[in-house]
Amino acid sequence: MAVARSVAAHRGPLRARATPRERERDATLRHELLGATELWLDLEREPADEGPARSRELAAAYVRRIGVATLDLDPRLGAHRPKLWSRLLAATLAVAGLTTLMSTAWGQQALLITLAGADARPPPPPQDVWTRLELELDYPDYTQRAPRVVPNPSGALRIPAGTEVRLTMDLEEPAEHVRVVFVPDSVELAAAPEPEFIELAPLEPDPKPEAEVEEALRWTGSFTFRGAGSWIAVLLDDPDTPLARAARRSPPMRLELEPDGPPEVELLPLPEAQREASETQAVDLRFSARDDFGVVQAELVYEIDGEDGSVEGGRVRLPAGTAPGGAARRWQHRHRWDLSTIPIEDRSEVSYWIEVRDNDPGLGRTPLDDGPGKVASSARQRLLVRDDEAEHAANIRDLQTIRDGAVDLLAVRLTTKVFDEPTSDATNRLIQLPARLDRARRIHLASAELLTMLADAVDALAVDAMVAERDVETLAGIHARLLELHREELALHEELPVGSEFDEGGVRKAHKLLAKLGRHNKKEVEALEDEIIRLDDLVDGQIIERMEALVARLQASQQKLVDKLEQLAAGDESVRPEIEQLEQRIREDTRRLQQAQAQLSKEVGEEWMNLDAYKAMEARMRSQQLLEQLQRGDVEGALEQARDGLDAIRQLREQVQRSGAEAPSPALSEEDRKRMKLLRELSRLQDEEAGVRAEAQKLHEQWRASVGDQRAETDATERAKQEAEKLREEVEAVNDARLSREGRTAWEDAREALDALDAAPEDADGQAGQLELFEAAQRANEALRRAKAGAEGDEAKALDELAKRAARLQTELRGELPDPEDTLPPESTEQFEALSERQETLRERSRELLDDPAADLLPDAGEAAMRSADEGMQRAGQGLDDAALDDALDGASRAWQGLQRAIDSLRQSSPPPPQSSGGESSTEADRDRSLRDQVVEAMREGDRDDFDADTKRYYEELLR
Repeated sequence: MAVARSVAAHRGPLRARATPRERERDATLRHELLGATELWLDLEREPADEGPARSRELAAAYVRRIGVATLDLDPRLGAHRPKLWSRLLAATLAVAGLTTLMSTAWGQQALLITLAGADARPPPPPQDVWTRLELELDYPDYTQRAPRVVPNPSGALRIPAGTEVRLTMDLEEPAEHVRVVFVPDSVELAAAPEPEFIELAPLEPDPKPEAEVEEALRWTGSFTFRGAGSWIAVLLDDPDTPLARAARRSPPMRLELEPDGPPEVELLPLPEAQREASETQAVDLRFSARDDFGVVQAELVYEIDGEDGSVEGGRVRLPAGTAPGGAARRWQHRHRWDLSTIPIEDRSEVSYWIEVRDNDPGLGRTPLDDGPGKVASSARQRLLVRDDEAEHAANIRDLQTIRDGAVDLLAVRLTTKVFDEPTSDATNRLIQLPARLDRARRIHLASAELLTMLADAVDALAVDAMVAERDVETLAGIHARLLELHREELALHEELPVGSEFDEGGVRKAHKLLAKLGRHNKKEVEALEDEIIRLDDLVDGQIIERMEALVARLQASQQKLVDKLEQLAAGDESVRPEIEQLEQRIREDTRRLQQAQAQLSKEVGEEWMNLDAYKAMEARMRSQQLLEQLQRGDVEGALEQARDGLDAIRQLREQVQRSGAEAPSPALSEEDRKRMKLLRELSRLQDEEAGVRAEAQKLHEQWRASVGDQRAETDATERAKQEAEKLREEVEAVNDARLSREGRTAWEDAREALDALDAAPEDADGQAGQLELFEAAQRANEALRRAKAGAEGDEAKALDELAKRAARLQTELRGELPDPEDTLPPESTEQFEALSERQETLRERSRELLDDPAADLLPDAGEAAMRSADEGMQRAGQGLDDAALDDALDGASRAWQGLQRAIDSLRQSSPPPPQSSGGESSTEADRDRSLRDQVVEAMREGDRDDFDADTKRYYEELLR
């Protein structure tokens, strides 16, 4: 038909050399050929019984006459016949073009394809094999995103690694097998990842009668996205068919990786005044962190810098907090760093920083370096930690050196012969005169050196935080009295300048000067005897006080260790680094205690204290192998050992305090004894209250473990979070600039607790943990109460109202939890009764102590603290009677804090002025002069090395 139309469209003759008439006839014949062709094709397509009302015979005759019955028309009839010169030109151009084309690579390739008879046309782009496509994205849990449905995606999708991608497609035509091929992007050319094959399955029949698509055409399947790549869907009739031969495939679809970058953390620098702290203090570190999907936890990392710039002891890591709700995109936190856990001996500079870890579980194709989670570090900060105890020990050694130097100076002044007139002739006396003067001047210089050491010691003790003010005053008095005598002696020496003894009349002046110095030397001897006694008492007192402080600090560290081990036994693995640091700290304090005990034994002998308790404690601490037991997994055994060690330390502390109270001290007044008795009783009450609180805490942990899985109702969770959000807005409206430092800290704690309550994690049903909600509300209530205590005026009223609302929320959430007596084993009833009796006993002892005459020394703040402690004990006792562990713990904590405030108020109150240990008169009459005369006579007759034993006996008697 196409040839017939081409012939009809041309107006030329049908044969060469045609006449004009033949040309006109041929133009008509061209149209006749087209008409005959159309008529013939119509006859072929229409059946005979359904054809139009016309004569088929006439049509057939017409076709035969025209000559197209076979439809075999020559296509050349539709083209002009070119002339000869046109043919030659076309042939020339064709040969030139073909030659040029064959000289190119493209032409050669075209020739090869032509000779091979291959079809080199690019294949048509694949078309969608589905009529409808739906992607359901189930994001991983750590992203905290709800599932998302994407119908008929038209472009690339960005999704995080670990997303479960579920495909549902309606096919255009049935297929026996449907396969999805995911081709990951190649990160390295040498290691291209293998493609993933996901077999789809036909969807189950839809029970709905109005289903739009036949179930045989609906297929579904899923795969886990690990990294960027492209995927296609392939329809196969045979599963063994190679993919390259599969004719039915979809165009590629892109899936891009949504990156999860590392977290960011900023550590705020400490104020200038807090960049140097004592090793017994605690500093507040503030930092803020953020992450794409959530920060999980933070660690405090520190290094101790050596004097040469090296790192001593390696890096130490301590937990610094867990983000509210388990993970938070933005997190502001305050961590209290207890510097007493740092195992250092001298004043050292500590480099510290914060490391945060996000919640990335490492679901991508490339594994994380230190998974799960990625770690980011803050900028390094530096803190100068001052070891007060080490400085105090050095000051005690300096005092011992000063006392020994004073004893040596006394011995020199006792044994010197420079002030005695020689018995030989005048010539010999004249020769000896310069030597005697030189010796007298050197004795004077030795006194000056002793005074310099005393002045330095006074300055050092004045800044020593572990030395009482009256001890500094005692040492300053010694220095003042000796300095006055030294100035008198200096005035005598100035009467005869150096070298003037050789001038005219110098000999006579020199003899007069030596006589005056001899009389003054007796005053020096008497003064040194008295001051040495005072120095010796001061040294002994400092060593005893150091031992008491070390035992108290050792007890506090051991109590912390017991508390951390109890947390570990309850399942909190984050306390292991702190346990290691406390163990190392305890060993260091034990070593220092051994040094102090050795010093005390050398000074006063072993009669000061019964060494049985000390030896028992030392043996107990030496055999304490907590870390080895923890490595073996024996947490209960380590906890039992730590408790035994705590009991041994308590017994040692009682024995040390008892020995200190019973030791005779002429400088201790009756008021001082009352003060020491009051401090000792308050300390014992506090220690036993801490024991009650620890036992109650253990029962509380058991109750928490039993109710930890309880979920809150969805409505209750929503109400609690809404109330927390309102409370937080009103808390932020309070002007924290008008709060005290403690109130501002509590205000920030309340904000953080309300954030944790608002961000409590929920499960798929929208339910949060009931215990988590209650404890967050409890922390907010306690923080708001503490903030109210540090506020005044309108701020105090606002915080009081907020605390009441938080208390109501706490009570509401607590009511949904079962009581301890309903969840704890039956034997816990006996434990409650025993703890209640112990608490009542402590309350009675506290009241008796408050009625004791010694309690008159308590300042007003101390009496108020004791009343607060009594109220706390009463609440703790009632809570134990009712098996209300929250009230019991709160009351025990308030009682412990009240006792601590009472102790602090007693220590901070100004002590009475010390009594003089020796008075103004010499103590020479109270000594055995025969022993001193024997030593002096021995010195005069021979070398000092020959009578070391007698000299030692004299020094011991002098210092007794």
